[in-house]
Parts: sequence; structure tokens; C-alpha cells
Amino acid sequence: MTLKVMGGEVFDPVTGVGDGHLHYDAAPPANARTCDFVIEHTVAINRIVHDLVDELGGSISAEHGIGQWMRDEWRRYKRPLELEMMRAIKQVLDPQGLMNLGKIL
Repeated sequence: MTLKVMGGEVFDPVTGVGDGHLHYDAAPPANARTCDFVIEHTVAINRIVHDLVDELGGSISAEHGIGQWMRDEWRRYKRPLELEMMRAIKQVLDPQGLMNLGKIL
């Protein structure tokens, strides 16, 4: 399956289903310079995939957590109550805020 993104460019999805979850990545077209393609299309690719995942009731992160680079996406797809509950759990487990300094949770 090949999907179109901005400017008529295409990318081919690369997936793995090792733990019952779909792990998704995008490979640039064979004729593209990898770094340039990724820089130019990462936001558009993520938006396409994340919107679809959200529409189908899935999550944009799983057992590995969200990571710093997807922080803004996470806030876009999680409801305020979910974020509040996660922060409350973090507060119980780490009341002094010593673990994972400077991170969301």
C-alpha cells in the first residue's frame, strides 16, 4: 500500500506486529534522499497516521511511552481527563518529582 502526502510525494508504510499491536513507520520513496524526505514529510505523515489511529479508537503510543518528539501529538489526542489522571498517578509514585526530570510525566 502506498499513500500520497503533500506535493504528490508518496511513502510506503513499514509495519510490524510483534506484540499484537501495529507498529508503524514510513519508508521514503526509493528516489528520495532519506533525510530530506523525513524532514519535509514527518509532520504530514504523522498527522495522517495519528488521525486514523484516533478515529479507529487506537493509541499513538503503547508500551514504549510517548517520547519527547511526540509530546505535542500526545496532547492533541489525549483527553484532558486522561492527562490529569496520568499526572495524578505520577504524583503518587514520584511525589518529589525526581524521576524523569523535565519530562511530561
